[in-house]
Amino acid sequence: MNSSIFKMSKNVVTVTISADMTLDNIAYRSLKNGKIPFLLPYDIKNINNDITLSYKIDENASLTKLSKSFSANELFEVYLRIISTLINCENYSLNNTNFCQDIDTIFLITNKIKFLYAPVREYNQDVKVTKKMLESLLNNCPDTSNLDLMKIYRYFSADQFSLKGFQNLLINDIGVKECDNDTQNSINSVNPIEQNQNQDMYLKSQKSNMYVTPPPGNYGTPPPGNYNNSIPPNNGPNFGEFVMPPPMPKTDSNKKKGGLFGIFGSKKSKNNEIYIFDDGQNPRSVEPKAKEVNITSPPLGSNGHMTSDAMLTLIAPNVNFPRLEYQIPIVLINDRFSLGRQDRDNKPKTSDYEFDASIKSISRKHAIILRENDAYYLMDINSSNGTYLNDERLKRNVQYLLNYHDKISFSKQGIEYLFTTDEDTGDETMLMFNL
Repeated sequence: MNSSIFKMSKNVVTVTISADMTLDNIAYRSLKNGKIPFLLPYDIKNINNDITLSYKIDENASLTKLSKSFSANELFEVYLRIISTLINCENYSLNNTNFCQDIDTIFLITNKIKFLYAPVREYNQDVKVTKKMLESLLNNCPDTSNLDLMKIYRYFSADQFSLKGFQNLLINDIGVKECDNDTQNSINSVNPIEQNQNQDMYLKSQKSNMYVTPPPGNYGTPPPGNYNNSIPPNNGPNFGEFVMPPPMPKTDSNKKKGGLFGIFGSKKSKNNEIYIFDDGQNPRSVEPKAKEVNITSPPLGSNGHMTSDAMLTLIAPNVNFPRLEYQIPIVLINDRFSLGRQDRDNKPKTSDYEFDASIKSISRKHAIILRENDAYYLMDINSSNGTYLNDERLKRNVQYLLNYHDKISFSKQGIEYLFTTDEDTGDETMLMFNL
């Protein structure tokens, strides 16, 4: 890979990719599904047209360090996990040009092999790079008494290396047992290493257009108002907290949109849509009274910007507004993303994303999207024309849980967006940057 590691510390690895290469968003989106264990970059930046990707490795050990203590049988198991991972990538629009294939940049996390992944398009990496990586592990192995090692040496020296051929050698000739899907990439011979919780994504699958309700539990008594019976009656003790559910979406299967709404508003339904909902156990709660939020962004530190996996995707511009065809990546500053109209007369900026000044229905301080423990919330900030979630106007200064594919609009007749992820259709070439 035409990339170089210019910084490697105890907890962070930073990779830079030259300006003549482009990022492969299709492969990146496939990885975000978590189907294959890769280390995904937690921060992506464009610096002088060079892409830099930063990875958190914490206390995870690289294969360079661990391979010097592998027995031959442990090495064979590691080999099979690596080769199986590379072969399985073909099912997810990936290929072996997307990895930093150096044993210094392959790590073990909770008994799983994880490659550093740099999503790169338009670069052809010869399979000899993979062979060189495997030979490095072989040369580090101190167990020279195992006769099966000679089969590996002879195979490498024959200059007929292929991923499938090496996999067949391990399974058929040496007898390494294949893992099922649940244990794929696990290395039983290595002690577990504490997993980096900051890397985890709590993902669940749901059927298309299914409304997500909080799990059962005692959430106290919400303030007066019509919540569409989203929270079942609760006769348990009042703990003084409640969950404000998102408004129920309006469903009218006979209603058809025409004109621009018909062109941009239709969206093919997909099974196994992805949404984020806290840790899968307890919903986040807010105080019964309206909670004031200071949306002023504090000064940015080294980790001030965090690229989110969520975005707002345009679905239907109103005929009264300019035609827009783009996505708004949600780049979080201290777990917040604020939206509002542009300021006139060089007034200070108040929003992370600003609509055109001519759109009067958008307030200067309109709404914010918050992220707490991998759950997202929408909050109206005293807007003049209201923030709408699934066609229901939100109460001011109250957090509403966002589920993927919720419809968000700013004013009743304003521009509409879907709360989506980078797995959805849109600009296929766009990978979100902190510019």
